[in-house]
Amino acid sequence: MQSVGTVALGAVGGGLLALGGGMAATAFSGLSLNSTMENVTAQLNAFTKDGAKSAQILEMIRDRAAKTPFEFDEMASSAASLLPASKASGQGLESLIEKAEILAASNPSEGLEGAAFALREAVSGDFTSIIERFNLPRTYINKLKDDGVPALEIVSRAMKEVGFDTDLVSNLAETASGRWSTFKDTFQTFAATITKPIFDTFSNGLGSA
Repeated sequence: MQSVGTVALGAVGGGLLALGGGMAATAFSGLSLNSTMENVTAQLNAFTKDGAKSAQILEMIRDRAAKTPFEFDEMASSAASLLPASKASGQGLESLIEKAEILAASNPSEGLEGAAFALREAVSGDFTSIIERFNLPRTYINKLKDDGVPALEIVSRAMKEVGFDTDLVSNLAETASGRWSTFKDTFQTFAATITKPIFDTFSNGLGSA
């Protein structure tokens, strides 16, 4: 009986340790996302000068991250980097992010970061990066450029020419890595919600220290 009791206590103790470890991991994940969102909001505010507008953009990023095979951190960073290009081109930020998602799905090794960089270069008139990173047709792009077609319209037409569309993103979402990314975003969003009061208290405490 003593031996059985020892085994039972060991099992219960191991379960509690596992539960504690799981709770700690959840808390860390949530606090990490809250920190990332705070940093991204600061970046957005610096550009938009409008807290409400920044909050709207942040919610759009979170929504897209939850519905696509791309993680929040990468999408937030790419979105922030595309804001100047959005303003310069007059094209909506979400439209640019969608283009970046399609490009990233066509070449996952480049990811959203590479796609955002290529789009920023294209808006400035330099198509070298988007051609070399994502295999868009150089001759076709140069012809459109010579014809005076606007930069992002050139990108859109070139993507259509080679069959790049939102199906690429949908197909990537159905892979194991895509499903895992979506699951992680869903889990981390839940964790961020339950740890937000703790994070706010900690952050505010640092500000008043």
